[in-house]
Amino acid sequence: MSASLLFREATESDRPAMAEIYLQCLAEADWMSESFKAGVDFDRDTEGELLFVVERGGEVVGFVSFWEPESFVHHLYVAPAAQERGVGSLLLMELQHHVRLPWRLKCSQDNERAHRFYLSRGWVQVELGDSDAGPYRLMEWAGSLSSLSPRES
Repeated sequence: MSASLLFREATESDRPAMAEIYLQCLAEADWMSESFKAGVDFDRDTEGELLFVVERGGEVVGFVSFWEPESFVHHLYVAPAAQERGVGSLLLMELQHHVRLPWRLKCSQDNERAHRFYLSRGWVQVELGDSDAGPYRLMEWAGSLSSLSPRES
């Protein structure tokens, strides 16, 4: 299926689709507090970040936002209907052609699925912390293309 996936830099016209994916994924995040979810705003939450999308058949099915000054993967979301189909792996695999390594990200301690996804792709936990969104694992990746195969967990 990955042959039909296209990674590219996001355009202004992609913003509504990315915002919808963001809200869909957060709505399904039963590990996240309702009060935190109520305060999210896609435009504010990605302001000043590099944005890339994966599309399938002309439809945006996933995105990643990257805060370049700190080499930080701020958001990586895949539409619920497109999960476990290589979209998340492709976002990470192609991102390394556009931004420098190593990268860091925060993964909620309660989001076991995401934690397994990152661990299976060579990310390592470097510390634990707490934020408005709850306790998190700070993770880092300094790998290579070979450790980001397009498999999904």
